[in-house]
Amino acid sequence: VKALREFGSDEAVGRLVELAKAGPEPVRFAAVESLAASRFAVAHEALKDLLDASTDGPPDIPPSALVPVLA
Repeated sequence: VKALREFGSDEAVGRLVELAKAGPEPVRFAAVESLAASRFAVAHEALKDLLDASTDGPPDIPPSALVPVLA
């Protein structure tokens, strides 16, 4: 999962988004961390979109996967 942060392709970022939304907690954490740590703006935009989507309803990313990364 961490290796995907080194790629800016739609496929790599899309896979990180999928993993951030669903999967075991350690995988979700690693996916969020990879989106945040990526050098590509598209990954940061994807993370922002996930955060924005969570403001209007149930969170797309569980807080337990998000808070440690952003803290």
